[in-house]
Amino acid sequence: MPPPSPAWLPTLSRLHGLVWAAAVTAGRGGLPDRVLYFKGGIGDDIMCTAVAHALRRRGLRKVWLSTRNEALFKGNPDVVPVPADYRLYRFCSLFGIQSVEMQYDERPSRHFIALLSALVGVTGEIELLPR
Repeated sequence: MPPPSPAWLPTLSRLHGLVWAAAVTAGRGGLPDRVLYFKGGIGDDIMCTAVAHALRRRGLRKVWLSTRNEALFKGNPDVVPVPADYRLYRFCSLFGIQSVEMQYDERPSRHFIALLSALVGVTGEIELLPR
């Protein structure tokens, strides 16, 4: 049996993933400024819209929301919904774009949206209203 290929060697699968991610990116109007993702349910994705709104108010032009419920967020001016897929995070990392996994403790010390906003560095007053 031949030895495994080095991790840096492009394989057909890796190239396919790169092409797929590039196509998704082009279809969404180009690269984002930040990617938000939550390994939770639909309610968690909805809370992320408040975080995206806070980021946009602070100057970010495009915030991707990685979700399994893309149709729910179409038309929302604060987020660009993209498929929840690791290939997109990897593609963005090639360009130095941060993908932030949103998460919170089971017994939070403050409002969930305030906690999530702090994860991405939002300071000051924020609206605790999902959009």
